[in-house]
Amino acid sequence: MLLKFKKLNIISLKTNLLILHELLFLRLYDVNRIQTLFFLYLILSKFSGN
Repeated sequence: MLLKFKKLNIISLKTNLLILHELLFLRLYDVNRIQTLFFLYLILSKFSGN
């Protein structure tokens, strides 16, 4: 169970970094995209327990 949780944390961390990268460098002008990514970020944070 703990191993599974660790794996999930690593995956969500990588995803968070990807989302941050996307937000910071790629599409800051695209409001809808930012909102969608932020929503995904919130869901991931909730599931990873942060």
